[in-house]
Amino acid sequence: MLSRTLLVWNARYYSSLGGKQYDVVISGGGMIGTTLACAIAQNPTLKDLSILMIESGPEKSLHFSKSSSYSNRVSSINSSSKQLFETIGAWDHIESTRTCTVDNMKVRDFI
Repeated sequence: MLSRTLLVWNARYYSSLGGKQYDVVISGGGMIGTTLACAIAQNPTLKDLSILMIESGPEKSLHFSKSSSYSNRVSSINSSSKQLFETIGAWDHIESTRTCTVDNMKVRDFI
């Protein structure tokens, strides 16, 4: 019980240091967090909400070059995700980088 009380006290103490309050707090500025922030900001019903996105990683460049080396990191995007990216105005930026249709994929998991 003491640890829970201490946790609540710490949360109250640290939350009062900033003074600024936000309607929405998004943890993570990757593809999902950034998409959520853009979708909320462009929604007529939600556009007046204040949004805070917290990202612990280093700041990333928004400019990608087709000539830079390839990464083995892959994101698959279905048609619904593509439609969402089009709605928030991100698809043209995604499509201008290295995208392609995947017709066949084998996934293996080695434990």
